[in-house]
Amino acid sequence: MKEKVQFVILTHNNVFYNCLKYSSDICSFQKLVKIANGKTIVEKDRLIKSIYMEKLRCINSIKNSESISIEQKLYIPNFCRYIFETQANFLYPNVEDSMKAFTDKIILSNTEIRINKIKLDAYLGMCNTGSHSQVTEMLDGEDVINYKQLCDVCIRITKYFFKEQLNNI
Repeated sequence: MKEKVQFVILTHNNVFYNCLKYSSDICSFQKLVKIANGKTIVEKDRLIKSIYMEKLRCINSIKNSESISIEQKLYIPNFCRYIFETQANFLYPNVEDSMKAFTDKIILSNTEIRINKIKLDAYLGMCNTGSHSQVTEMLDGEDVINYKQLCDVCIRITKYFFKEQLNNI
């Protein structure tokens, strides 16, 4: 019989916390909320607010909205890129090209996520180009659908690999 081992890791780094939480299914996670009168109060299995979660919340909101503002067009590609790169690091923290490993995994999950390699490459290209563009380089007019589709793909990928994150936004 194997002996159970317990580790206690304290961190203020929300990305590190979420990376640990979503790279292991055999761990229990608790957030220390308060120590008062010698009592420790904890919340179990809760995502900590982070830049990542705030960007995910924005993308989900845009995905469900009727229109997209010029301001949103400026940050959608950057937010989606950040979300994809962070998710790649959640799943592949010790892999040099975690983004490639992640995109390969997305393609293998094609039937669930409903995206092929060509479309995924196009959306990732949109993230890369858009996150470095100027206001004059933004996609325009009829391309609003591309922004909405990018948000939709980002949420579908999140739902497939990290569905509990969407429960917390």
